[in-house]
Amino acid sequence: MDNFYSWEEWSSWEEFLAWLSVEENFFQWADWMDSSDDAWIDFEYWLIEANWPDLPPWEVVWSDIHAVSPDFSTPPEVESNEVFTLYDSDVYTPAFLLDQMTGDITGISIDEESLRYIGADIAVSYFSEVDFGFNATLASSGILLTSGSGAPPLENTQGAYTIALGEPGDPELDQLAQDAFEFAGQTYDASILEFSFTVTDPSVQSISFDLLFGSEEFPDFIDSDFVDIAAVIVNGQNYAYLDGDPNKPLSIVGATVDDGRFIDNTQGALPIEYNGMTPRLTVTVPLDGDTTTYDVRLAVADTGDEALDSGLFISNFQTLGTGFGGTYVNVQAGDDGEVLVAPSPNTATLFFGGAGDDTMTGSLAPDVYDLTQGGQNIVQGTLAQLDQDTVVGFSPQDVLKFLEVQFGIDDLTVTMGSAILDVDADGNGEVDSTVVLEGDFSNGEFSVVQDGDNTLITFTAAEPAPEQDRLLIVDAQTPAQLMIDEPGVTRVLGDTAGKQVQIGAESAAVNLAAGSEVDLTAFDLADLSMVRNGTTLEVFQGTGVKVAQLAASTAADLAGTLLFQDDVNLTLTADAAEQALRLGDAIFAADGDSVDGIFLSGLSQEGFLEVA
Repeated sequence: MDNFYSWEEWSSWEEFLAWLSVEENFFQWADWMDSSDDAWIDFEYWLIEANWPDLPPWEVVWSDIHAVSPDFSTPPEVESNEVFTLYDSDVYTPAFLLDQMTGDITGISIDEESLRYIGADIAVSYFSEVDFGFNATLASSGILLTSGSGAPPLENTQGAYTIALGEPGDPELDQLAQDAFEFAGQTYDASILEFSFTVTDPSVQSISFDLLFGSEEFPDFIDSDFVDIAAVIVNGQNYAYLDGDPNKPLSIVGATVDDGRFIDNTQGALPIEYNGMTPRLTVTVPLDGDTTTYDVRLAVADTGDEALDSGLFISNFQTLGTGFGGTYVNVQAGDDGEVLVAPSPNTATLFFGGAGDDTMTGSLAPDVYDLTQGGQNIVQGTLAQLDQDTVVGFSPQDVLKFLEVQFGIDDLTVTMGSAILDVDADGNGEVDSTVVLEGDFSNGEFSVVQDGDNTLITFTAAEPAPEQDRLLIVDAQTPAQLMIDEPGVTRVLGDTAGKQVQIGAESAAVNLAAGSEVDLTAFDLADLSMVRNGTTLEVFQGTGVKVAQLAASTAADLAGTLLFQDDVNLTLTADAAEQALRLGDAIFAADGDSVDGIFLSGLSQEGFLEVA
């Protein structure tokens, strides 16, 4: 065992433990264990070579080492630093902590009386953002719940950083740890934020949190009975399981370490104390439409003893209109178009596409693809990789690409709600892959085409139905002045003669009777044009959008009036002898005759020639 003592220094395991129980020696050993990725394997070989007669089984080795770890029962003074500000219960309430980590939670209501923080003040802090590099980032404000110091050093200062708090653990966390690690003991130094909420908007289908998890237990105590644990518990169920597997909680689990879910910080690559950090994770909790009240517990604790700190960073608590659930490693695209892949073959991944054209290849775990930023995107994978995946924001510009398999439209079954695509690639009557496209795809159709050895699925939206006009009924009770300011077209039913109709800038009014006074001062005069259509005069904006339609009459008492900007007020009449319409001095002799509004501003001074 290079750079460490020879095993001949001790004659037994008991003697080695006695040496290790000295605090200075313990930290020397811990620093050596952090000196390389293979140090813990070297240590195992070192013990085998020692061949002490009292050497216990390997799992007991770690238990004995934890038992002789230094006594941290009197925590040193902990102070805030430039990133983390410690919580002070004499100044703030738990509602303050919730506010720090909350984004857009439209559609739910927090029960203020349910808010509770359980733990030591120095175990929790708040931050404006964190950026440790290597995708270990949270761009918005949040809180840090820890089993030790809420303001950990901003560098890796030692291999066994510990602030023991003397606080109890939590029975629910005990059970989660023991479910994942058979011989795990009870938890200690728990730090928990609790709150409840009710759903006020039924369109809210889920809530989510952005997280980082860091631990000083990495990598020495992988899969041991002492690995600390963190959880996101809603109505008694933990949703912070990687890949949805209860054997993969937020902890130092061998399978998740092997799959790249932890960033090795033993050599100080990140500006934070913890030996191991996850990249940014998103935990999404689906909401049951039959349930209106939800109890949330965000928690972290030591397991087995109080040694070696861990922390749960929480940010961007928000509500969502999508219903998928799970814990996902985040992979983010820029806006120039990128090729994105899952961090490992088995890592459940949440892909965030950018504004460019992105290609995303998922894992064998359930993945989520967010395409809402636009672009022409390709979501691809084998039948196994795309199975149970969810796509948000899939549009007619996007492609779902199944690799190394060919099938036709008859092998695709689409179930609407959101669009659930079931693929039976071999035609044996069994579904080989299921992909969910969140959204409404009822007004369109899916297509299946071959692309070499691959199969592409696209969506074509049907032409939208023409927008129905809004109806306004005018009768004897209708006031003399009408304001039409709702966006779109309002069709007037009834006699508006003698009434003033004011039209808003994003509105339109048609079927106005002869003798009406039409106020168009909300529009730019230079942007308007007048066109004859039979016995009516139609007014258009420069984009070709109709804003008014007014009938003309030969009766002197039914002369209409159009009010424009710049005090241009013109009378509309019909001339039976000439079979023409007159607007002021302008004559519209035939259907389709038009005049540009630019000239109207001079009409009252100069008059108008016949419209050709």
